[in-house]
Amino acid sequence: RKLLRVSLSDLAAMGAVARAYTLNIALGDSVSDAWVKDFCGGLRQDQSEFGIHLIGGDSVSTNGPLVLTATLFGEIDEARVLRRSGACPGDSIFVSGTLGDGALGLLAARDELAEVDKGDIEFLSNRYRLPQPRIDLGQSLVGISTAAADISDGLLADLRHICGASGVGAEVVLGDLPLSSAAKRVLEIRPHLAPLIATGGDDYELVFTVPKSKVNQISAQKLDVQIVCIGTVVEGKGVRALDSVGSEVSFARMGFRHN
Repeated sequence: RKLLRVSLSDLAAMGAVARAYTLNIALGDSVSDAWVKDFCGGLRQDQSEFGIHLIGGDSVSTNGPLVLTATLFGEIDEARVLRRSGACPGDSIFVSGTLGDGALGLLAARDELAEVDKGDIEFLSNRYRLPQPRIDLGQSLVGISTAAADISDGLLADLRHICGASGVGAEVVLGDLPLSSAAKRVLEIRPHLAPLIATGGDDYELVFTVPKSKVNQISAQKLDVQIVCIGTVVEGKGVRALDSVGSEVSFARMGFRHN
């Protein structure tokens, strides 16, 4: 299911309607029939949930590790597609959902948060393993948002992609980043993990920009996910992260980098 959802999130960031996918599988001897049955059951479940269907692909055997590759197809009018290149100075920056759950969930899945409440471990692990692509939100932003991206590499890294494509800068207020209750409790125990909220990735929420004149259209939307304003698009280049008094906060890394 995650195999499909990470790419469904890309379609959401473009405002597209998800249609279909292809699937290539390389199976090794260690993969059991029961695993394949469960895997196909997960695909079937999300095909139904997101209204997509399998249209082709290939399956082979391998002496190496299991390899799974899905290519997702969506549809949207070319003139209406959400891109990364339309942000303008003065636009407000919004994010959906809560941030940092994916990165903290990876630690939870690796049993690296042993002192954290079991309920929070389960919640965060599930957020990492089963992201929620914001398909409906993406479609609702068409004609309203000037630029959008899904948060896979980390908020600051993906916002930097928007800034680079749009030729602008951005200022983000770290204290305004939305956190789940589970993430808040983890940070109370391990405050040194706070940078992961802005840089950790694997959240698959949307970060998007909206002109001031259209912000009310966002607040008027009836959506099943919270939307929070976290900053502003400005003149210049790059992303500045600010603390509660407006001082810039530096990070050792902005997020995942594709080599």
